[in-house]
Amino acid sequence: MSKWPHRCQLVLDATVIGFALALCFPITVNWIALIAGLVAWAGAIACRIATKQPIFIKPQLLYPLLSFALVNALAGAVHGGIAEAAMSLRTLRPMVCYFWAYDAFARNDRLQAISTAALLSLSAVAGVFGMIQYRFKFHPFTVPYEQGTGFCNHPMEFAGQMQLFAMLCIGLLLHKGYRWLPGPYARLPLMALLTVCNVLGLIAADERSAWLGFGLGLILMASLVSWKLAARLVAALSVLTAGAWFADPMFRQRLEPLLNPQTDVSTHARFTMWQTAWQAFLKHPIFGCGPCNFPRVDVGLRGVELHGETFLAHGHSNYLHILATTGFVGFIVFIWLLLASVRLAWLQAHVQRVRDVLTGRALAFKRSIGLAMFGALISLAVAGIFEYNFGTGSVRLAEWFLLAMLVPVQAPLQALAKPVPEKSARAKSERKRKAA
Repeated sequence: MSKWPHRCQLVLDATVIGFALALCFPITVNWIALIAGLVAWAGAIACRIATKQPIFIKPQLLYPLLSFALVNALAGAVHGGIAEAAMSLRTLRPMVCYFWAYDAFARNDRLQAISTAALLSLSAVAGVFGMIQYRFKFHPFTVPYEQGTGFCNHPMEFAGQMQLFAMLCIGLLLHKGYRWLPGPYARLPLMALLTVCNVLGLIAADERSAWLGFGLGLILMASLVSWKLAARLVAALSVLTAGAWFADPMFRQRLEPLLNPQTDVSTHARFTMWQTAWQAFLKHPIFGCGPCNFPRVDVGLRGVELHGETFLAHGHSNYLHILATTGFVGFIVFIWLLLASVRLAWLQAHVQRVRDVLTGRALAFKRSIGLAMFGALISLAVAGIFEYNFGTGSVRLAEWFLLAMLVPVQAPLQALAKPVPEKSARAKSERKRKAA
């Protein structure tokens, strides 16, 4: 029995790495990998109970998450009783990956580095494939979008993921956290290549809100390292944007409609959905209309842009959608959750070395993760003004999986487990000898 806790933990760690590899694929693959991980987690918990090990490590964002879940359940119950409360909670099921991954990461700090290497390998391939789709209009697996989708089904979810993964690469470069990654990933040339591939994926997604969010997030992230670096980055981004405007017709074609928003179909759709969300909030200002009751609006877009449909059922904005569906109460809790996440990332970006806990490279890795998640959260928050990326399942899974890596340095890690009493015959005979 003494070997089973270790074996169960190895299986749990393997499912975490498998989930990291699955994140770049369609949402169905994500769910299969997550279910496998939850089953392994249940087995690990059973082994801990049997051997009297500590069962649960409290995550950093436990209370904001539970509060947000409670508000969603109340908003659903107000309009449809227990059944709709359960359906409302079901909309938050991607966040379950946070508790599972946090438990695994807190018990094995090296698992973060291995999972990061696995994730960035697949995301780099997805980024290159997305650029091929974008430039050559090659979509063998999805509807023929004008944008790149990587291995995802829609450009929006691809853009959200690429914001996260590109920020992760850049954070590892800025604080040199890549040196703690396994094997060849600890070398600068490979890390630089992975960064370029992920940024190409973000460009290929061709989502203007994602570009804006990424740019602002990158500048703020750089400001945590050095104000001089942030100033240089602003200058570089300005030059690159101007150069792309004159040199790349596809880039210019994407931005030109913003000069006259009334003629842009997608901008008109956003205005329509924002107005719909605001009206829904005014009708139900306390707890909103319920997470499952956002009005469906026909916005007249081409079918290919909505995956064969012409209607939208979300607010096209994180903030207006949350306001409409959970009311003022839910909006306040959502902002608390967002700010708590940003604060946690900021604290880890500035974490100091603790004696006998972290090596220099491990500390650089932890600071890199904090820095990357700070920039990624800002990026998604800014893009979320214009998109409902918080409600995109694959983006939410990736976001909360990476947030689970924000484990405090003081966490007990591998030392958390109590030693299991030895059951060997030699140990028994030794105890009998001492007793005699």
